Amino acid sequence: MKTRRILALILVMMLVFTQFSACGGRSAISGDSSESDGGGRGSGEESDSDTSDEGNPESSEEPEDASEEPAGSDTSSSDSSEFGEGQELTAFVDAYTKAKSACMDKLTAKIESTDDFTLTMGLLGFAFMDLSIAFVPMFDVVDETGMVPMLNLKNAYKKTKGDMVTFGCDFKQDEDSGNNQKDDRVFWDGKLDVKDQSLSCSYYTERNGKQIERSIIEITKNKDGSYTSETVSFRADEDGTGKIEGYFISFEDEDIWMQVGEKADGKPDFDYVSVFNKKNADIKDLSKDFTITTDITYEKGVITNNIKE
Repeated sequence: MKTRRILALILVMMLVFTQFSACGGRSAISGDSSESDGGGRGSGEESDSDTSDEGNPESSEEPEDASEEPAGSDTSSSDSSEFGEGQELTAFVDAYTKAKSACMDKLTAKIESTDDFTLTMGLLGFAFMDLSIAFVPMFDVVDETGMVPMLNLKNAYKKTKGDMVTFGCDFKQDEDSGNNQKDDRVFWDGKLDVKDQSLSCSYYTERNGKQIERSIIEITKNKDGSYTSETVSFRADEDGTGKIEGYFISFEDEDIWMQVGEKADGKPDFDYVSVFNKKNADIKDLSKDFTITTDITYEKGVITNNIKE
């Protein structure tokens, strides 16, 4: 019964989150995942290191006929028509959120019978791992003065060139707000490849000329409708160093592969393995330089904690 209560809490929180996402012209939906054809399974495809290039990568693959799409593939994520003109970020994040919710709905019945608290809480981690992506669709509503009104972000922009949407902002805080202090520099930089269905977003805060926190959030959708995502974050201690935390997930239908890891003595200019414009990434490749603290799979009805005590 304890497990059932926890799962009920998870579902309620997911519902609240989804409803929050629907507010403001449905522009606050979360989404961060890069796509994987098999999650934690190896793909044989090489991954590149830290990508800070702002180019406009083009897919070499020809669009597939809709009739040849694999079963379970969701092509609606590239269609922003239901959100109106210029709502590409909202459409992508909405599709990702719906896919996660569907995965949760299918999986919860299968884990009601487990008494393993770690596995149950792992599902909560899956639900909220990429919550910060909720802010990305807000850039669809940058006004003529360069403001994102709902977030009070200044000097913001969103540009579209071909299949590539770039967005971000760069400004100094006028006053203390949350974790930020007056004169902190706040920086967002993101890109969405609409054709490839791949998102990359970086965020950092700079104080007195030094970065005190930085986050990388990436999501890619595979051709089979699965997703892979990563969130890598750093926040400095007083000595300028700090722990780097990495969250890596792939999910397909009702299967989930999830790892959480950390690095001690990190720096804000950390390297990471990018999944932007890469299909079939293996989360083990993404997390290979991390000390893994959580490694859970929910696969074909079998729930496994892969870290042995």
